[in-house]
Amino acid sequence: MKAWIWVKRASLSAKKQLEDWYSPREIRAIFLFLALGVSVLLFRSGRTLYEMYLPTHIAKARATEIVRTDSLFKALSAKASAEDSMIFSLPPDSLAPRSMRTAPPKGSMLAPGSIALNLATKEQLMQLPGVGPSIAEKILGYRNKRSKFRSLDELMNVKTIGESRYSKMKSYLRLN
Repeated sequence: MKAWIWVKRASLSAKKQLEDWYSPREIRAIFLFLALGVSVLLFRSGRTLYEMYLPTHIAKARATEIVRTDSLFKALSAKASAEDSMIFSLPPDSLAPRSMRTAPPKGSMLAPGSIALNLATKEQLMQLPGVGPSIAEKILGYRNKRSKFRSLDELMNVKTIGESRYSKMKSYLRLN
């Protein structure tokens, strides 16, 4: 009985000290954090005890042996793979190779000799591989200054069009 009286007095004096130092709201927060800490410790130790006495992992070799000898598992696996209940759909383009998911390269939709160099508009020139708005403007400027191209090779005289860019686009060009 004396022990209970001593505990009661100690708890009352501890309570008075806490009330002197902290507000009721702060005391509730302290007890909340203490309870949270204790629950984390209990969870960790409980998990350790669970894994120690009830192992969840089986060695890979043992699992392979069980699967090989279990004919029912084999039969169910075959049926499950034939009739999969976990069916979900993917957009059809996500299954395609990366080369097919991207836009086709510039000029791949053009027919050989489909653009007349002396008659083409800016938009038509921009369909050529390696030709953007600024290069199309340069081609039109060169054509206006010289009145027309006399040969397809003359296109290499336009600034920023070299042999490599010209070789990419020459198959799609004709003079008139």
